[in-house]
Amino acid sequence: MLPALALAAVTVCAVGCITVDGTLEADGSANLSLTYTVPPGTTEVSQRDVLTAPGVTIQSLTVAPEHVVSARLHLDDPSALSKTNFFKDVKISRRTEGTNSVLAIEVTTIDKPVDNKKLPGPQITITLPGKVLEASEHGTVDGARVHWGFTLADFLARKTWNLTTRYEAAVAPSGAAPATTSTTVPKPD
Repeated sequence: MLPALALAAVTVCAVGCITVDGTLEADGSANLSLTYTVPPGTTEVSQRDVLTAPGVTIQSLTVAPEHVVSARLHLDDPSALSKTNFFKDVKISRRTEGTNSVLAIEVTTIDKPVDNKKLPGPQITITLPGKVLEASEHGTVDGARVHWGFTLADFLARKTWNLTTRYEAAVAPSGAAPATTSTTVPKPD
């Protein structure tokens, strides 16, 4: 999840409800599946434009008649997600702490009150290359997976969310270079 990474995580605030299902690979790359609603008249071209960035490959993208976008992305590094216009308010970083790894996703939300407290919000699931040892608030751990789920009202009630998970670092094959750490600085407004 990408970070989801991370993940995932996620400028869901712009679209309301989004589902992110990501996998962080041992080599540091990531794969994401996204599903989110868009206004009527939204085109595949416009969605490709907001998801295109260096280090991001759009593997597939469709806009269904029900105004739902489904996209599959490959990220050379999870931090590449922040370079897209869609996820410009998301910062993803990875770091090593002793023998464990940490994936951190910082999401800046928009100031938008939501009257209906039951509206679904972002759902972010990330599979990591090692057993998840802990996850931040709202995180549910299941083996090598972590899931963060929110109502839209809860998600937009905070200016910033820090979704963090610590997991067992993948063992590098003999002779392989050590894992790198990456960070992305948010784009200026």
